Amino acid sequence: MTRVGFAVLALVGLCTCRDAPEQRLSLEYYARRVRRSSPSDPFPRLWQVPPFAFRDAHGAPVTREALFGHVWIANFIYTQCPTACPLLSSRMMRLQRRLTDPGMRFVSFSVDPKRDSPQALARYATSWNAQERRWVLVSTTTSELPRFAQAMRVTQAEVPEADGEIIHSTSFVLVDREGWVRGAYESADQEDLDEIIHDAAELAGTPAAPGISDRGEALFVGLGCQGCHGNPKVAPPLSGLMGRPVMQPDGGAAAADRDYVRRAIIAPNALAVPGYLAIMPSYQDALALPQLEDLVDFVERLPPAPAGEAAGSPQARWVVDPTCGMSVRDEPGAPRLRHQGRDYVFCSELCKERFEKKSAPQ
Repeated sequence: MTRVGFAVLALVGLCTCRDAPEQRLSLEYYARRVRRSSPSDPFPRLWQVPPFAFRDAHGAPVTREALFGHVWIANFIYTQCPTACPLLSSRMMRLQRRLTDPGMRFVSFSVDPKRDSPQALARYATSWNAQERRWVLVSTTTSELPRFAQAMRVTQAEVPEADGEIIHSTSFVLVDREGWVRGAYESADQEDLDEIIHDAAELAGTPAAPGISDRGEALFVGLGCQGCHGNPKVAPPLSGLMGRPVMQPDGGAAAADRDYVRRAIIAPNALAVPGYLAIMPSYQDALALPQLEDLVDFVERLPPAPAGEAAGSPQARWVVDPTCGMSVRDEPGAPRLRHQGRDYVFCSELCKERFEKKSAPQ
């Protein structure tokens, strides 16, 4: 997961050459180079957030002025992103759990105004953490996004012939109560995440919480697990995982058990399921051993997800996904298509799309 985050940053870096004067306006430049030399130094005032008038996930107006009086952290995402954005949202959840000041705000601006309507953002929020009332997801417009992104030093560009993929900045931005940007922080850097927690707490005048709750469900929510694993295009589903056949790195399959879940949390890339990008970060350093066991307990208790009334029915049979080789249940709601007179079932829409592209006439 981290590697993909760094890859996206590298792509952005191709557009922001290190020493060119104009590149010093990029968000990446500030995230990499502009730092207080010590915690006792005053915060720099980098630039002021430009005026904007967009809509939030509830369709209500959201403006710069509405955020005056709040310390806030911003990032830039889009809901159809299968790589960097789940990372960003997962880390945004972690910031929210550490920064408990009720007056603080967490603002995610969409860089995809064509698809990210308020309704789409509302669904996205629900898949991550619908209980977090301080999180403001912002639906932008095609006419105003370029101006706003440029003023915020944010890279935003569609990738030609890449199925709607958008390259965009993946840094966090810290803004004070008067709308001044006080810092930029790389989302893929743990030291930067620690620093933004410290800096935001200092600006808000409220100490950060010492750490994430050690309860399994709170960990599952706080780490953003559902945000990724609830989207079959991003990660394999976890509902009913225990006892389900899962693909092994050597190409074989074995039933998932507690040890498998534990290893998948601390060394996920070694167990990446074929057909999915290896984008999950390791939580080895983020979880104490009791927390790890609580999280495994919670995953173990997850029941099979209903896909219509017949989901989880004992009559549903296991078949092999022709794209990734993973064992999947042939049941109502599963991604499927008919090709050359044969029915195929897939573990995810991502594998289905790859199969369709591979099978399309050249």
